Amino acid sequence: MDSEPELASHDSTEKILLINDSSSTAIDSNTQGQSNSSKMTLNRFKDQLTQRARNVITKAPSLGSLLTNSSPNADQIYLAEICLERGHDLAVKDLNGTSDPYVKVIHDNEEKYTTSTIIKSLNPVWNEHCSIFTENLKMPVYFYVFDEDRIGRDEAMGVAKLNLSRIPLDTNYSISLDLENERRSDGKKGILTISVTITPKTAEFRDEVN
Repeated sequence: MDSEPELASHDSTEKILLINDSSSTAIDSNTQGQSNSSKMTLNRFKDQLTQRARNVITKAPSLGSLLTNSSPNADQIYLAEICLERGHDLAVKDLNGTSDPYVKVIHDNEEKYTTSTIIKSLNPVWNEHCSIFTENLKMPVYFYVFDEDRIGRDEAMGVAKLNLSRIPLDTNYSISLDLENERRSDGKKGILTISVTITPKTAEFRDEVN
């Protein structure tokens, strides 16, 4: 008679333990589920960051495009105003120990200007002006010096090169240029003295002037 209540009490205890165990299992399952969900969310977030980083790298401008964008405007025009001032110690080409020099100005394989001829002088003074429009300052201007002959072909006296890209803009710049290929044996070096001003202009300005 007294054992039945004890059995009943024992059963109740087991039920409580089972309930507790099931609750604990449920809690553990929920905790594990939340942990897995957090891991999935974190992994998804990492994947999104990785994808965004790839997109940024893909869309970032290349070095070539940056250089292209920073290059000078292809429509930019420059006006080079040149004064051919004088020559110094030019080569002797005539039998009388002198020459009759003049200069041809060449740019972009075109003759842009020809000076007058200075008779019987190795130190001629021209002080003549010419203007050249160019889109490319890296293309040099050449000055070909000739001795004018009344009979026969004019004889070359040398050539000088002017690098426009080295001339500061909007500045009257004076420079002495050595002559090359003079074909002389006296040990001297002919020189051309010029001044030049380079000014940025528009294509409309060039068309109006021309």
